[in-house]
Amino acid sequence: MPAFFSHHTSKNLTIITLHGDAPIKAFLDLIHEYKESGYSKYEMYDLQNYTGIPLSFEDVKTLANYIYGLDPLRPEGGKSAIIHNRSDQLGFGVSRQLIALLERDKLHFELNAFYSMDEAFEWLSIQPETVNHMERSV
Repeated sequence: MPAFFSHHTSKNLTIITLHGDAPIKAFLDLIHEYKESGYSKYEMYDLQNYTGIPLSFEDVKTLANYIYGLDPLRPEGGKSAIIHNRSDQLGFGVSRQLIALLERDKLHFELNAFYSMDEAFEWLSIQPETVNHMERSV
């Protein structure tokens, strides 16, 4: 499956994974499914194995508007981490564009981009070894 998410309820964390050349529609469908299941305070968007086409700036603006519309549904004080493979500097740059667009809107959650899961876990203040990988929901 090119896109899935897993809830880790004990940490109030959801990890959203997109890999291969999954179309962006699969990602948006997954976000809708995740929204229906209830938001976690902390999110990780794992794009380390995503090989699809990078988003255009117009796509980034559309995604920013979509995220802004979901902001009131997110828990206050939440954090979302976007994780890219170190070789995906273009994807990382696109994520930084998205973050910059969202920062102007004063969201009530934080968003940041990283090159490793360890950096993201540290920023979220979650010990990676404490995340139960058996807690899965698709």
